[in-house]
Amino acid sequence: MKNTAKSILQELNKKYNVPDSKIAWKMGVAPITIYRWRLGKFNPSFAELKLLQRILRGYKNISNKRRGK
Repeated sequence: MKNTAKSILQELNKKYNVPDSKIAWKMGVAPITIYRWRLGKFNPSFAELKLLQRILRGYKNISNKRRGK
């Protein structure tokens, strides 16, 4: 999957069941901002995209630890 905001948000929601409101809180933005990124109407700044990638990486690490990897 590409590292676009849209694909990262889809993975966070579908694979890890993270709601938009929690992502928004972690990033310090409004939930409507996350919704707009998901739709592709707007794109995050470079710094915001990097933060999204870090959030996703954190959930992947937690998931891997639970599986014993």
